[in-house]
Amino acid sequence: MITFRATKLLHASSLIQSLLLKQRIAPCCNMPTDVQTLKEIATRIRILSVESTSAANSGHPTTCSSIAEILSVLFFNTMRYKVSEPRDPGSDRLVLSKGHAAPALYACWMENGLIPHSENKNVRKLGSNLEGHPTPRLNFVDVGTGSLGQGLAIANGMATLANTWTMLTSERSV
Repeated sequence: MITFRATKLLHASSLIQSLLLKQRIAPCCNMPTDVQTLKEIATRIRILSVESTSAANSGHPTTCSSIAEILSVLFFNTMRYKVSEPRDPGSDRLVLSKGHAAPALYACWMENGLIPHSENKNVRKLGSNLEGHPTPRLNFVDVGTGSLGQGLAIANGMATLANTWTMLTSERSV
């Protein structure tokens, strides 16, 4: 079991490094680019996810933990977005296909200051905006994902539409 954990940690570190090396777009908002800082953020994402699912006595903490490195690199190194304007059309989009990992997504936004940390205890509770799956009611969620597998089709459609819209508007003034 100790060997498995060490292997998993080594794999996570190499995942972060490989994602950083393949980076194609510039990070925004003076985000950290060093691997150690991204590992620390991933750890905080895990902690917030476990705390929220424990407070709700419901949820998928291991699912959240499994995407912590990926989210830390995307949100804090790669994606371009404005925290002050989550629906900005120029922002990069994230479709969380495995919607049951929503507490990890919420943790990213807590780390960015869009959601107060005090809301972490309200995840998955009746009347809370932070439901068990992402919902477009929230300014930073473009599409609700529930059933596994639907995210790929939705993201593909969004990307195709964005490309078409860009192509159409680039030929005339908007």
